[in-house]
Amino acid sequence: MLTKIFTKTALIASVSMMAISPALAKDTTSQTPSQQLTKVQSEKLHEGALMLHGQVTGLTPDGFMLKYNDNQQVAIDMNADGWMNQVNVMKTGQMVTVYGVNEEDIRDRTHVKAGVIYVKDSNTYYFSSNNVPATQSAEKLLGKALEEIPDNAQVTIEAKVTEVEDDSFTVALGKDMIEVSVEDLSQNPLDEKSDHRIKKGDVVFISGEMDRNLFLDDEIDATKVINVDHS
Repeated sequence: MLTKIFTKTALIASVSMMAISPALAKDTTSQTPSQQLTKVQSEKLHEGALMLHGQVTGLTPDGFMLKYNDNQQVAIDMNADGWMNQVNVMKTGQMVTVYGVNEEDIRDRTHVKAGVIYVKDSNTYYFSSNNVPATQSAEKLLGKALEEIPDNAQVTIEAKVTEVEDDSFTVALGKDMIEVSVEDLSQNPLDEKSDHRIKKGDVVFISGEMDRNLFLDDEIDATKVINVDHS
């Protein structure tokens, strides 16, 4: 079925440099991968949640391998429905920041289940559509990522609409709500005459630019909106 896409001409955002965390600079060569991740996560976020800066060294069937801390590597898991529309954006050599949950499989191999991925080359934050946190750790993770998105950074999110106004709508990301402006789109997806009008309760895919307002609430200025429920 034909998917209705609302777009505008996107402006190229300036790439912001993200400093390497001091926690990642510590010598952890004598620790197991699980201990290394636990040490990083305990200093950065909530128990079970962590943030890693590093480079994509290779793609895997479930996601990619991340080199961090100069020579440590860990598997990043994107093997979930929430990444189906975005897994192809990952490329070997990219510098990224991964917000994820530290897990171990049945063979005691440590991996990180990604919730949010920042790609430095494109200055873009990609959010998994599985953005209803099941644990307190995942909730802290999502909140941390939202808090750190700078002004003018690109954002890609799939989420449920909780409120609709004339020229904007609100989506839920865990316990957080964020407004999405459609003022700059060539067609208003909130217009009653739209074939794929966005309504409260719809799931939408959004690409846009973060607008950190000094006196008003922060919002995403949409460059593309897809009504997933009408695709």
